[in-house]
Amino acid sequence: MGSYIGGGNLFASQIWLDACGLNNWLHPVLEIALDLLFLKWLVSMLIQ
Repeated sequence: MGSYIGGGNLFASQIWLDACGLNNWLHPVLEIALDLLFLKWLVSMLIQ
């Protein structure tokens, strides 16, 4: 149930971002941030 509610909120915020036009630049920024976090995690795993 929690994941469903979270998914609903995410979908609603996605619509809001599209309406505001923020999604055009915010989405790539989030993608890059996630990639950097993943790389950081990967490096920390390799060092251990």
